[in-house]
Amino acid sequence: MNPLLIPVSVLAMLLLAGCEADVDPMNKQLTAKCLEKMLMRRQFDSWSECFGTGYSYNGTTLARRAYEATADGLHLAFPDIAMQIVDQVEEGDKVVTQVRFSGTHTGRFSNMVNSGVEVEFTGVMIDRVSDGRIMDSRHSIDLWHVAQQLSSASNRGGQ
Repeated sequence: MNPLLIPVSVLAMLLLAGCEADVDPMNKQLTAKCLEKMLMRRQFDSWSECFGTGYSYNGTTLARRAYEATADGLHLAFPDIAMQIVDQVEEGDKVVTQVRFSGTHTGRFSNMVNSGVEVEFTGVMIDRVSDGRIMDSRHSIDLWHVAQQLSSASNRGGQ
């Protein structure tokens, strides 16, 4: 065996072991559970199970109000909204979640009233977790794609 391969192999194992030590598999479960509870079910009475003191949502410390407004807006425009987690990646104390939403536009969205159009759109959530609670979230939902689908349908005269 090449003597150079032994130190390289040992170094690679140490580096990989160090990376794994920073990852807590419970963080992915926590972020998935909290997305479902807060964004889909709007169970804001469970807030403290998910979020730590001083939690920040998209840069604001008015996090609970901003999160509730996001959830309420989605449910107002798409009362049958559903969310599917497509992928999750964890690195250190951060969890990145890619989601796919689907729903029927039967409420108000932006300046568009109920069209009955079924839409699909995506979102990316980046959450920082500390001591079993989410401390910071950066959520981006592709509402431009929703507007495109609704506009396209209205130009065709509905579905």
